[in-house]
Amino acid sequence: YGMQGADVLVLKAVLFARGWLEDFDNDYFDKETEATVKAFQKAAFINEPREWDGIVGDKTWTKLLER
Repeated sequence: YGMQGADVLVLKAVLFARGWLEDFDNDYFDKETEATVKAFQKAAFINEPREWDGIVGDKTWTKLLER
């Protein structure tokens, strides 16, 4: 939370492409982005509540980029 830059912009673009965000207009990891990431994690890691932390690490990136 609070990060800004190209990595966040890529994250938002992927979330948008996957239908998790309606739009995005900045490169700031705000509360809405964190909530969206947590919602994605809850869906992607149904039986792994430890993964529902809003942090986009390797495991979350892998799931986000799966087809």
